[in-house]
Amino acid sequence: MTTLQEKKAKHSELKAEAKELKYNIRKWNTQVKINRGFYIGEKVSDQEAAEMQKLLSAGFDRQDEIKKEIKVVIAEVKALEAALKKTCPYCLKPHRIMDKTGKMRRHGWNVHGDRRRGQYGGSWHTGPCKGTRYLPLQESPEGSFEALRDMENFKDGVQAQLAVYATNPALQVEVSVREWDKDRARKSFTSDLSTVTNEEAGRYGNVTLMVEILEGFEGVGERYDSIRVTSYKDEMTKLVGRLNKIIADIERDKQTMREAIEHHGWTSELAEFDSLSSAA
Repeated sequence: MTTLQEKKAKHSELKAEAKELKYNIRKWNTQVKINRGFYIGEKVSDQEAAEMQKLLSAGFDRQDEIKKEIKVVIAEVKALEAALKKTCPYCLKPHRIMDKTGKMRRHGWNVHGDRRRGQYGGSWHTGPCKGTRYLPLQESPEGSFEALRDMENFKDGVQAQLAVYATNPALQVEVSVREWDKDRARKSFTSDLSTVTNEEAGRYGNVTLMVEILEGFEGVGERYDSIRVTSYKDEMTKLVGRLNKIIADIERDKQTMREAIEHHGWTSELAEFDSLSSAA
């Protein structure tokens, strides 16, 4: 049995003892109060009542000791668990490693669907983190290099989308209106610079219209109108702003990853990775 398992077993024993002691304290306290006339019930002899009073005092003392011991054991368990964890090279979070291969354990997934006991196929996982198939960062930087490549590829895709927006293409805008306002909305968006391309039934009696707007579109509707789309320029500004923020976030994450790689002593490997990336 490992030290961690021993500590967890000790924690379980203390909790069980605390539970039993709580029950006994309540029983002793009730009987002592019955003997003193505070509660109605069957009395015991004075000698037995005096013995219960002693047990009650000792029980309260032991309760305090158990609370302190549990705090110490929990701290020790957390420390031992932290010692068994290593840094995932992809997400940079601490996780346990697999005993046989030494690679990161599966982590980072999300559960979707309707998960019920005894039911199969009602839920599924998305993920997990790509660092699962790599050694921890303490032993190899390969997973972190994979993360840097993925971030750079994602950044290239965002920049390509920015290049498309630079040509001022037609934009697709979603407009949610009430069913009875649908015809008025279609009429509002029927012009040389805007047109309704699709219509879908929404929730709560709403209808979602996909509206295509072209450069020069000045917008439809006032501030509090139920049918409202801002101008082409404003919509384009919002889209470009979001993409620029994504690029800024990618650069921040890349810097964080590089600092983590250097912190774990892989500076020369990082320099080699940079030279190979530049050559490619």
